[in-house]
Amino acid sequence: MNVWAWVQPDNKIWKIVSDYEQGYICVYDENENLIFERRGLPKDIIIYIESNLFDGMAINVSGKNKEEEVHKEHEAPPAFDNPMYV
Repeated sequence: MNVWAWVQPDNKIWKIVSDYEQGYICVYDENENLIFERRGLPKDIIIYIESNLFDGMAINVSGKNKEEEVHKEHEAPPAFDNPMYV
């Protein structure tokens, strides 16, 4: 499970909780009210969302854990490492 802090333009902090093992993403406002929830998501989709969306807009406050290792497994190598793209 990962917990993310997402700072809003008005400096309020929303919390995002994502768990690829259980297949859900939940977003809570600054008062801990649930404002968005998706359940039944495949592991690959949650990993993709975390890597491409949360990493750019939020801060992972859950610390290092095994999810980070899974992210590294799914990272695509840069195109310039492939001689076909030179």
